[in-house]
Amino acid sequence: MFLLGQKRFSYFKKAFPSPKLCKNFSNVTKAYTKYIFNEEIGFLKEIKKEVYGWMVKRDKNIWARHTFDAKVKTGQVTNNITESFNNWI
Repeated sequence: MFLLGQKRFSYFKKAFPSPKLCKNFSNVTKAYTKYIFNEEIGFLKEIKKEVYGWMVKRDKNIWARHTFDAKVKTGQVTNNITESFNNWI
């Protein structure tokens, strides 16, 4: 899932190169609960509706943390082995 998130972020960054939007994108994807997710995506919608539209077109079950199975959720979002491998490539 981490790789999917990274790939999605790179697409997002190309489409919307604003640092502020990238930070908000990160907040939305990492939201742990549906309530926080809705709050963060609402902020994003206020900043730029086009970004909101781009995000809701995609399957949230792949990129939105709050939709992941509660049994596998963790406070740690990154994966050091994956990051090391990606840096090596």
